[in-house]
Amino acid sequence: MKDLNKAVYYSLITGLDQAVGDINAKVEDLGLEENTLIIFLSDNGGAPYTHATDNAPLGGGKMSLYGGGINVPFRLLWHLLI
Repeated sequence: MKDLNKAVYYSLITGLDQAVGDINAKVEDLGLEENTLIIFLSDNGGAPYTHATDNAPLGGGKMSLYGGGINVPFRLLWHLLI
């Protein structure tokens, strides 16, 4: 990748994704998925000043009051067996 800034940013995201996957796998390995609620929250929006992210179609990003700066991405995982 020619853009070192993007390469670093994307490698950090890849590492984070792998770590979250490891946590999910460990919960399953321990047989705790029925009694565990996993909540992953990110901070507000991407950082457009890095030139590695784009919050489109939302405007702005971190440190901004536009939609791209105030929306908080999250993932919720709950295995509910009835």
